[in-house]
Amino acid sequence: MKPPTQFKAITITVLAFIFGSAANAQITITESDMPVAGNAYYTVYDSTATAVTPGGSGPGQTWDLSAIANQYVDTEYCLTAASTPYAALFPTANLVLNIHQPFSVLYQYYNLSSGSMATSGSIVVPGATTETFTDSPAMRSMTFPLTYLSTWGGTSRSVFKLASAGTGFDSMKIISWVTYTDTVDAWGTVITPAGSWNSLRLKQLSIAAEDSFFQYSTDSNAWAFIDAEATTGLPTGNYSWYANSEGIAVASIGYNVSHASYLQTATSGIKNISLYNQVNVYPNPGNGKMTIKLVGSGYNAVGLYDMLGRQVYAQNVNAMQSDLLLEINESNLPGGVYLLQIDNKSGNINKRVVIEQ
Repeated sequence: MKPPTQFKAITITVLAFIFGSAANAQITITESDMPVAGNAYYTVYDSTATAVTPGGSGPGQTWDLSAIANQYVDTEYCLTAASTPYAALFPTANLVLNIHQPFSVLYQYYNLSSGSMATSGSIVVPGATTETFTDSPAMRSMTFPLTYLSTWGGTSRSVFKLASAGTGFDSMKIISWVTYTDTVDAWGTVITPAGSWNSLRLKQLSIAAEDSFFQYSTDSNAWAFIDAEATTGLPTGNYSWYANSEGIAVASIGYNVSHASYLQTATSGIKNISLYNQVNVYPNPGNGKMTIKLVGSGYNAVGLYDMLGRQVYAQNVNAMQSDLLLEINESNLPGGVYLLQIDNKSGNINKRVVIEQ
């Protein structure tokens, strides 16, 4: 006996509601959804982001961010803090995101626990110098379990140090106070060029107030107070979308929509980290004459790019050959930071090269 037509219609409506709700359901983020040491994450960046907006807040949202452009890709390696060269500066950190950008390398230090993920500070290596940021107390970037309307905030003393040579000094230090407020203001489905996810949207806002300025005296070998400032900046921050089991945000948009990004893919294991370590460039910094050591095989091409993305050197490589030494003489190039890109059958490797003239 066939069911009545109206019964079939009701059944279809109920099933559609059930599956539709499952496809756009509120989730919970825990410690297990955060980055895992040994994994690599590839994030696409759009530095202009004129075609997307953060969209609305509240429950059951759908955000279409599929118009985020692919201008460049950052590789983010997740490492244990103890395995990094700056671990001693951040003794409470146990996890690091080592981010390889086109012209800099960032070490972002975190303390990850079952209750929260907090930022201890970071090291930026933009060229021949090193920039150091330390936060005290550590700024909480996530609280667990993370659900809709979770909120937290605080104030942290941020110390920024930069090598900056001048008469009688070799570096400077700026102390600021950062006040931040983070809120999960929405849940729903976010769509990017890489796919769609049930997600929570985290709105993160901060305001930095510069307090004092110091220079490190080469005469007294001590920090010398230079000036006190009470300069308060404009609010900055991000809207970030988090999904289960992805490690990092699947999408992010700047608070003022100045930039956007999305997670392209993630890989498990240390294969990509090992590949990066198989390429060595020396001397670096140098005068443009450099040796590139390629350990293993599978290399296809080498390219050197300036900060405008223009290729200034190119060389093809025989993928069948192994353990190569390439000699490059580009001493005619102006001083600055360059991107060395090596094409390997297992992926691309980017290295920052500094030419001093």
